[in-house]
Parts: sequence; structure tokens; C-alpha cells
Amino acid sequence: MAYKIIDTCIACGLCLPECPIDAIAEGDPIYVIEDTCCDFEDCLAVCPVDAIVPVDYDEADQQAQATIGRQL
Repeated sequence: MAYKIIDTCIACGLCLPECPIDAIAEGDPIYVIEDTCCDFEDCLAVCPVDAIVPVDYDEADQQAQATIGRQL
């Protein structure tokens, strides 16, 4: 499965050395994962804010769920 980094990234850089194929790079302002992403999940384990998600992750749906949860 391929992954992407969402805007909750704090650009801490912990994921960078964990990628075995160097698919993560510094972006502006957050880190990015290039198209060569593989299914190694080493980077997921070190992300302190869970900003590394599957490419099919829908941020709008996640934000809507969080809003609904706060309203309950």
C-alpha cells in the first residue's frame, strides 16, 4: 500500500531516516512522500501525529467524523 503525508505533519523529520527507499522528502512546509512509496510501514511507527496515511485516506471524511464526535 502506498502512503501520503497529510497537513497535520509537524515536519519533525523522524520519518525521513526510516524510509528504506528514500521516498520521503522535505516539502514546504511539510514532508512529502514521492510516488515510489512502498508498503514498508517503518515511517508510520515513528510519526508522532499520525500524519502518514494510505493514499486512499479521505481527509474530509476524517474531519467530518471528528466534528460529529465533538457534537455528541
